[in-house]
Amino acid sequence: MAHPASFTGYAFTEKNGELKKLSLPWTDPKEGQVVIKVQACGVCGGDEIPRAQPWPIPLPRIPGHEFAGEIVAVGPGETEYQIGQKAGGAWHAGQCFDCPQCRAGKYIGCKLRLSHGITSDGGYAEYVTVRRESICRIPEGMPAEVAGPLLCAGVTVFSEYSNVLRHTDITSGDIVAVHGIGGVGHLGIQFASKMGYKVVALSSGPSKEEDSLKFGAFKYLDGSKVDHGEELQKLGGAKVIMLCAPTSDVSGLLKGLAYDGTLLVLAAGHEPTPISLSQDTDSVPQVATNGTGFPTVLSTPLGVYNSSQTPANFPWNTYNYCNAPHVNAAHYVMPPESDVELKYVNMLMRHHKRTPDNLYPKENSINTQAWNCTDFQEFAHGGPGGAAVFHTTFTPPWHPFISLMWNGTCDEGQLTREGFEDATKHGSDFWSVYNGKLKFLSSVNTKDFFVRTSTSTRTFEVASGMLVGMDPKVVGKTFPVHTQPSTIDDVTPSYSCPTADNVRNAFQSVPAWLDHLQSNQTLKNRLDGMLGTAGLSDWSVWYDHFFDTFTSRTCHNHPLPCNTTTGACVDEADAAHVFAIGDWEYNYIWNAAENATTYNQLTFGVYFQELAMSLRNFQSGKSDVKYHLTVGHDGSMIRLASGLGLGKINPLRWPALGSELIIEVWQQKSGAKKQFARVLHEGLPVETLEWQDFDSVIQLVESQIPPNIFATCNVTAG
Repeated sequence: MAHPASFTGYAFTEKNGELKKLSLPWTDPKEGQVVIKVQACGVCGGDEIPRAQPWPIPLPRIPGHEFAGEIVAVGPGETEYQIGQKAGGAWHAGQCFDCPQCRAGKYIGCKLRLSHGITSDGGYAEYVTVRRESICRIPEGMPAEVAGPLLCAGVTVFSEYSNVLRHTDITSGDIVAVHGIGGVGHLGIQFASKMGYKVVALSSGPSKEEDSLKFGAFKYLDGSKVDHGEELQKLGGAKVIMLCAPTSDVSGLLKGLAYDGTLLVLAAGHEPTPISLSQDTDSVPQVATNGTGFPTVLSTPLGVYNSSQTPANFPWNTYNYCNAPHVNAAHYVMPPESDVELKYVNMLMRHHKRTPDNLYPKENSINTQAWNCTDFQEFAHGGPGGAAVFHTTFTPPWHPFISLMWNGTCDEGQLTREGFEDATKHGSDFWSVYNGKLKFLSSVNTKDFFVRTSTSTRTFEVASGMLVGMDPKVVGKTFPVHTQPSTIDDVTPSYSCPTADNVRNAFQSVPAWLDHLQSNQTLKNRLDGMLGTAGLSDWSVWYDHFFDTFTSRTCHNHPLPCNTTTGACVDEADAAHVFAIGDWEYNYIWNAAENATTYNQLTFGVYFQELAMSLRNFQSGKSDVKYHLTVGHDGSMIRLASGLGLGKINPLRWPALGSELIIEVWQQKSGAKKQFARVLHEGLPVETLEWQDFDSVIQLVESQIPPNIFATCNVTAG
């Protein structure tokens, strides 16, 4: 299809200025882009934003976020959209696919906040170039002037209303009230009535009554004559009230909600609106909005990265990277059968908080706050008869290589006092279930307990904290911790497997992986410029090191890294972006990539063998151990989670500090005395492994053990 050398657009070129006609050069679309010839574009109040400049918006800017037309050009490799198709664009102009919101499928909340007519040019032009993920097809025969407005008001109403419907118990025939019968409200009436709900239209004055009834409302309430809230209660209360126009009487509307009803706010004025919830009403309102507002992007219901304490107003099992949710008496879920008793518990957990395990090339100048470990003594003494020595780290200012290390008294990867305290509380919470609630364990002793760790000092120390948390009387007592030789340890895991390395190299050389690196290159360049990591392979092939160095700081309330020479600092948005990328990478490597299962089995097959043997030894009566505790690392947790199939339920996330996977074995008290197993992940039963025949769980574990793993790992090309 031939394209013009230039085309006409209308743009704001200065703050508070008028639209100006511009001649714009044609540019061929790049990969991932589509060009639409605009046939119609709706006009919205939001189009004024680049003119008013409530925040800095680059000018000139072509407004327009409800456009429809025909695709006239596509970028290289495009397969979904074709020239000649009808398509349109709305407010949302694309997403990063990596931030927590995108990972959850909530693209409208993407941290990039891309918007047509705001961050990129919109539809007030003959042609508009858009990202392919931001557009939708338009049915043949639908006029562009009809489709365009639906991409603003229609999307606003339908998407938010559908979201509320998914999270409430509203059923066909329930009352939905629509307040404000204008460009948004009239669509609210039509959508709700077509979905089978009884719609009550709310407005002031008689002028909107005829249209409201025509659109599908069964009743119209004129606010100049009646009290909306009182009249809705007479009808039984509204399950949803859709606020489609600003009002100063939100409290009055709340009176009209049914019990557990929802006020859906789609329009609000610029002035604060008081809401009183202390009313004489049986309704327990929920307030839903089409946006979010949390005090920091490092602490939201999608994830907490800045404190071991999950905010009280978040769900207790919110993903908290600093201190994962774990079993506790308050939220422990009993098994589905009552005539059973607990017989055995096998638990793998990650260690708790530590200092960064990776260093920047010029760590001393990047780390603006010293790490202090003088409040946590690391004992390491032999016996019998050895002195109770402990080592203390110091960083002498005269050291010729001081630029490579931070100031302070901590080593890299060292458990901190806060991490030990988290481990102790973890042990206490564990004990509240398996001693206090279930009466399964009576004391901490070497007959009932078997403790296994990696060879890393921090895993010994976390095991110590767990035991002390269970029973403070073990302070000062000796307790064996079992490890394998460091060169073949299967918990870390640290044994060599060149075949696994080749598998991983292969699936990190395909577009799925390379594209994610390329799409985040702007972020990577900015981080490299601040932190001096450009050209370093360990920092270039994935975001593991950035994730580690950021979370170790934020979890200890340390500032994010700053370049003391330039003054440039990593901000919370950068950190949140890295955390989202980290989740994606971990899920890809150990769960989603082609041959991820093979890689997982090769690198963790020996641990699966060790776990299966422990379960079989209990089953056969060869072992009297009641509680088998293993303290490992993030790599241990992600591999076990993948092997048990958790990634088939939801995408896996980076295992949080203190995260746990528990296998419980229960036995019937009478009859056949059949044994059942269930798996708990971070305090809650795994839905696919909530109550299974014990032998089937063992078989699941055994299925993850490759035959002849040593030979397979070390096969050579012949």
